[in-house]
Amino acid sequence: IELTIDAASVDTGCAARDRHLRSGDFFDAEEHPRVRFTSTRIAGLGSGRVRVSGELEAAGRRVPLAFDASVRLIDADLDFEATATVDQSRFGMAEGPLHNVRRPVTVRVKTRLVRVSSGFDGESGGSGGVARGSGLAATRETVRIVNSNERRSNG
Repeated sequence: IELTIDAASVDTGCAARDRHLRSGDFFDAEEHPRVRFTSTRIAGLGSGRVRVSGELEAAGRRVPLAFDASVRLIDADLDFEATATVDQSRFGMAEGPLHNVRRPVTVRVKTRLVRVSSGFDGESGGSGGVARGSGLAATRETVRIVNSNERRSNG
């Protein structure tokens, strides 16, 4: 699994806060334009659950990250939903001058993966009808970062 997010796309609904989050105090989006998670291992837990281990890269640093996720097969598509807790201080990120960014934060990712192909028709030999470059690609995804003590309501 690889998930890449444009660090400059941070949008909290507050322009001043967004500029600060993109600054060198946090994501340093100009110097490090991408936030990326790359898995190194996925282990089945049963009942549609998996344990994903890998590395999260942000602000020029990489830290190990492991989390549980749910997967669900719908026709040929795969729904994937995960929640992970991240202590942003491990990336050298500050709490902000008013200490308004609390540690840790919760990151939620939800996506649907669909099978894609590089256009190989399977007739020309090679890999037994499996296209090189075929695999799964996200059709849409939602990534939400939530302060761990943010109040949530039902509905």
